Amino acid sequence: MPLPYRPLFYFESEAAILLEIKCLDLPGEQAPGRLYHWLWFDKATQALQAQEFVSMQAGEPEQAREFGQGSLRFTAHRATYAPHDGSPAHHLTAAQPTELPMALRQAIREYLDAQEAASKPGHSPGGAPYW
Repeated sequence: MPLPYRPLFYFESEAAILLEIKCLDLPGEQAPGRLYHWLWFDKATQALQAQEFVSMQAGEPEQAREFGQGSLRFTAHRATYAPHDGSPAHHLTAAQPTELPMALRQAIREYLDAQEAASKPGHSPGGAPYW
């Protein structure tokens, strides 16, 4: 069964994976916030945290993304993610894996299921996030 999303950017270190996905199963959807998701995956805890997109700067050779949780600067080969909580920056390497790790795929599936449930009429917001 094909995945309902496609990784657009993928950065990895020994401790974490940061990636952007585009949902492919939302025909006619135009809202970028529903189509595109930046996700931080902690390999040790297998916890997935959505990054709250604030802004972007697309340039060459470096691009930048600003999130509620931190700042990302990257090139075609490397990335640096600096959390806003003052913890040390993460240095990651760009990759194009042929297959995502199983734990990451499972976490993304749970995240997208939660997003879909939250978008349905009658959903009452305020529940604890699953991550």
